[in-house]
Amino acid sequence: MLAPMRRLALILVLLLVLVALVLSGGLPGRGNKGANLRRVLGPFPATPAPDGRSFGAPGSSGFVVGVASDVDQTWKELFQKAGRAYHSPKRIVYKRTGKSDCGVVRARTSDVYYCEYDEKLVLDGGITSAISVAHGYAHHIQQLLGITDQIRRAEKASPSQARDFWRRHELQADCLAGVWAHSTYPNLDVDAAIPDSPAAAKPDHLVDPKHWAVAKAGQRRKWFRGGYEGGKASACDTFSRDV
Repeated sequence: MLAPMRRLALILVLLLVLVALVLSGGLPGRGNKGANLRRVLGPFPATPAPDGRSFGAPGSSGFVVGVASDVDQTWKELFQKAGRAYHSPKRIVYKRTGKSDCGVVRARTSDVYYCEYDEKLVLDGGITSAISVAHGYAHHIQQLLGITDQIRRAEKASPSQARDFWRRHELQADCLAGVWAHSTYPNLDVDAAIPDSPAAAKPDHLVDPKHWAVAKAGQRRKWFRGGYEGGKASACDTFSRDV
């Protein structure tokens, strides 16, 4: 009888440790190189008010390139103001297939794919949603800030919680997409921008499929709106808040 009680006590202690780590901005397996997930986005200022710029006809390669260039410039300026080093991802706009070190992406199967190995952002030239492009760029931002590496360490340290870690990672990307949208669309209909369908059933970046978690549409809208309304990346702390 005593052994089960000891096991239960040990489980409770481990849960309390995990809660303390998350609330302090850490995750299991953080080590000495992890980013503080509560503070890493704090230095970024708000994006400026929208100026009515346009990117042409959605669904054209010109539209995709225009949006991607604008998102890239926005984050470059935010990183400079925050005193952080920035470099652009290697951008590929394709019609049928796009390649990266993570594999081949085919048209109509994945609009956007970010590969952390070679920092390539692969974009379908027929994308009609600027928000999808901004979401893909958000994965590059997470990579540059060490957030993705920290999630990978946490995944190895606590596989049973990996799905929750990656769900929060995806929701943060939605929020960061909203940060860009704040500087672009003055009266955006968030419900229309984030469709009723959940996040893609397949990962849009390098994740073990068995640890991929599909976020609900309501969760995605909540976090996108958080970034969009104030334009501040600090609103995108999905790792120590209720999602």
